[in-house]
Amino acid sequence: ERVVPLDGFFEGPFTTGIRPDEILVAIRRGPVPAGAGFAYEKLGQPASGYPIVGIAAVVAMDGGKVTSCAIGLTNVADTPLFAADAAALLTGSALDAAKSKDAVAFADAAAHMERELARYRVAIKHKHRRGPMEKTAKGLKNE
Repeated sequence: ERVVPLDGFFEGPFTTGIRPDEILVAIRRGPVPAGAGFAYEKLGQPASGYPIVGIAAVVAMDGGKVTSCAIGLTNVADTPLFAADAAALLTGSALDAAKSKDAVAFADAAAHMERELARYRVAIKHKHRRGPMEKTAKGLKNE
């Protein structure tokens, strides 16, 4: 039996840390704070129903203040992302519209940076594999 932490388990699109001779038999998680609520929202691709992008949140509150918060983003990078900065922004605060908007902005900025980094990595791989590209009247061609 091997236990693998979730951070690092996902290695890329449709790729995990499971070895060819292994079968995933359980997923373990820590305790959810008492009274926590959770939600998952996705923007699905109409034909397949697969999510184009998704966000999951677990939030616990006490006395009108957020005592615990975890936010995860899917399909914005090669692997799922934990929006730690957005969660930290909400933790300890009253969950009002302004704080929620700030947290969404944090998460959106992190997702945007990940997309740009992924785009950059693809461009670098493409450049080294096929050579520089130039735009022509007919489209793109190799130099």
